[in-house]
This record gives sequence, C-alpha cells and structure tokens, in this order.
Amino acid sequence: MTISRGCLCSNFTSKYCFSPISLWWHDPYISLVPCRLKPQSAELFQVVCILFTGPVISGVIPFRNSLVFHNMDKMISVFLHVSATLVLYKIRWYAPDTSLIWNAWIGKTIQPQNLNTSSFWLMAVPTICLYMHTILYHLIVNIIIKPDETYATSYRLISVMKGSFTYRMMHRFGPRYAEALYHGIYASLSTAFVVIAQIAYHYQAAHLALLTSFLLIVVWNGGSYYIHIFSRYKTLKARQENNGENQT
Repeated sequence: MTISRGCLCSNFTSKYCFSPISLWWHDPYISLVPCRLKPQSAELFQVVCILFTGPVISGVIPFRNSLVFHNMDKMISVFLHVSATLVLYKIRWYAPDTSLIWNAWIGKTIQPQNLNTSSFWLMAVPTICLYMHTILYHLIVNIIIKPDETYATSYRLISVMKGSFTYRMMHRFGPRYAEALYHGIYASLSTAFVVIAQIAYHYQAAHLALLTSFLLIVVWNGGSYYIHIFSRYKTLKARQENNGENQT
C-alpha cells in the first residue's frame, strides 16, 4: 500500500497523472479495494481477476515495461502493471494459504478454486468495464480537461517510442489517423487478452505460463535497455579517446 501511494504521488508530481497506467484503473492498491469492500462477492472477484490477468498486465507490451532498477519511472510502470496480477494469482489458486500470511478474509469468504463460473461475469462484464474505461478516459482527458503538452497521456507516452511495433501501427496511415488507430489497437488488444484470460482463469498451468511470459518480457526489455546503454557509452568513450589522440 505504501509503495502504491508513493507511485500515485510520484506520477502527479511528475505530470504523469493523465496516463491510465498510473491512475485509478491500473493502480494495484485501488484495484483491490472492491474485493476488500465486498470479499464475499465471487462475481466481483472474477471480473477483477480477468481484467488484471488480461488487459492490465498486457500493458507491459505496448509500453515496453523494463526491469531497469536505477530508473524510477520504469520500475513504477512495472509495479503498476504486474504487482496486482501476481497477488490475484495467489488468491485465485491458493486462497486459504494466502489468508495465513495476509488477511483472513481471503480464505474465509472467497474460495476461488470452487467458484461457479459464468461467461457473463468472466467475459461480458470485464469487456464492458474495459470499453467504459476507454470512453470515460477519452471524454475526461481529451475533451473536458485537454491537458497541455507538458502532461503525459497514454497516447503521448506511446508516441515517443518510435521504434516500437505499436508506434509503427499507429502511423501506418500517417500522423492524421495516429491517435484514432491507437485507441483502436488498444481496444482490440485488450479485448483479445480478456479472451486469453479466460483460459488462464480456468487452468493454473496456463495462468502461470501467461504470467511467466509477461515477466520474461519485462526482464528481456530491461536487459536490452542495459545492453543499448552500455554499447552507446562504450562508443562515446571510444570517440572521445580518438578525439584526444587526434588533438595530440
């Protein structure tokens, strides 16, 4: 909880407050509030679990989350996308054991292993929540508030990643349609991961494989980042040494 509050404060002070990856929908502390307020609701748990197992953690791909320990912004982004999903995995498959080391309400009120599943709560409601979030975010940020260029939004964060696959797809038809394509890609990928999350919810092996895959992506991005930085540093140092030799 302390880390989550720190992330929220950091994002507001650094003008990242309009990015959905750092506000209420993706914040791990806030995301668990519904389950805490009404832990006896199996349906609510299913909706939250699907959203975080699918659309939320999949954000590590377009936003290129990287395990770079010296960069606070990158570590906060990893924390916001991954942490709540790991907690929900533990509750989903090991609720009684989790209640022993956390809060007793998990084991006493929710037994996710024995929940009666429903396509309405596992598919329809998460998809509706997903599209409602997208529409509300667009209305509040792009139409009502209209923040200036000094503030970061989800679209602006993606726009600076010029080498990414998402950036290339956004600008496939030129900058004029880039933002519209961004929202289309976001909605399509999120919906696809809601479907993938159905398999993860029903099968522990698939759930574990999905989480492991995303964690490996984060580690790979972090390693690639360090290799890129070190290679640039080595090249710059070699140039400086050559310039020094030429001057002498």
